[in-house]
Amino acid sequence: MTRAAGHAPSTDCFRGVNCGDSRRIPAEATVARVYTEFLRRGGMRLANLANLAMAVNLCACAMAHAHAAPPVKESASVLKVRVTTQTGARSYGSAVVIGPGKLVTNCHVVRNALHVELARGYELWTARLDAGSAERDLCVLAAPEVDAPPAVAGTAWALAPGDVVYAVGFPGGGPLVVSKGRVEALYAFKGARVIQTSAAFDPGASGGALFDEAGRLVGFLTFKAPAGGTFHFAVPVDWVATLKGTADAADAAQAFWEQVPEHRAHFLRAAWHEAREQWSELFAECQRWAANEPDNEAPVAKMVKAVERLLSAADRHPPKK
Repeated sequence: MTRAAGHAPSTDCFRGVNCGDSRRIPAEATVARVYTEFLRRGGMRLANLANLAMAVNLCACAMAHAHAAPPVKESASVLKVRVTTQTGARSYGSAVVIGPGKLVTNCHVVRNALHVELARGYELWTARLDAGSAERDLCVLAAPEVDAPPAVAGTAWALAPGDVVYAVGFPGGGPLVVSKGRVEALYAFKGARVIQTSAAFDPGASGGALFDEAGRLVGFLTFKAPAGGTFHFAVPVDWVATLKGTADAADAAQAFWEQVPEHRAHFLRAAWHEAREQWSELFAECQRWAANEPDNEAPVAKMVKAVERLLSAADRHPPKK
């Protein structure tokens, strides 16, 4: 998972998984859940499943294209961030106005910043770090002179997979870009839900806005898998309420998605394998995930997907007799 294409997480297995953990569910129980879900989906041939999924996606995309409008008005709440680091280097990001003189961006955008500026067209404002959480990768900037309208806050809890969303930011420090996509998955994490989306964004858009179809702010663009595609992630707007004042929020510990593999959340490790189409590894990781979170259906759904892909590959390449 990266904010830039070159940095990739390790595929090392989780360390410290206690096979004797009382929360661990038996392997046969996990298999039973996967098999039950597989049958619930109809038990049809995998080729038909793939064709049906493709048809549903095409119809859904056509309907969304016909009825959804990009959040032009809401985009006025998103500003470009220009950072001069302590070494004199220049970097870019995005930020979202959440109130009078207050904006939110990713802490990794302003990490080691000596000077922070906000830009909209030819207008420039100076900003300073006001609060934040390096672990959640959200920092609040204070810029009293900014006169841009604040975004209307929504909640990631109102989202569902398949919902239309818009990613808005300034990739590469260039012009504003609005990208339309859908919610691919939602992951309960630290009291809210991290959003996986197909609404694409690139480095420089970090700290930008993820709006729902009604134009409400539901998340902040944060990181993506090197493969891109449907593996773009936004942290939830719900975390803003948890941010506290700290002078070193942007210089402290790594964000949750930047941590070493053994400290990374299961959903991140699973997404890494899924993005690389490593189906066996995905299944194994989701077994550990289900063992640690037996009430969570997300790992079961991903195990079903892994089984479907493995069986599909076996159909395409049957063993030689």
